[in-house]
Amino acid sequence: MVNIYSIGKKVVAVFLFNVVMAFIYMVVSSETEKWGSFQKKYDIKLIDKFINRYYYAINITTFLGSANEPNDTLSKFITICQIFCVILFLPFILSYTW
Repeated sequence: MVNIYSIGKKVVAVFLFNVVMAFIYMVVSSETEKWGSFQKKYDIKLIDKFINRYYYAINITTFLGSANEPNDTLSKFITICQIFCVILFLPFILSYTW
C-alpha cells in the first residue's frame, strides 16, 4: 500500500532542494545579462528573478533541459554540481523509507 505521508515528504525534499538551488543562483547570478534567454522585462522584480531561477533549477533537476542557460562560468559550474547532486543523492532520497 502506498504511504501518502512518505510521498509527501519526498516531494517536500525535492521542493526544498530546488528552492536552495534557486537561492544559490540568485546570489551568484542575479543579473539578467548572465542568463541566455531571460528577457529583461520579465526579470526585473526580485520575485520574478527567483521564479525564473527556480524554473531553471526544476528543469535541471528533472533533466528536461532549459533554454535559459547561464552565460557565466560560475553559474555553469553550479549547474554541473546540481546535476551531480541530482544523480548521486536524489535516488537515495526518493528510495529512502521515512
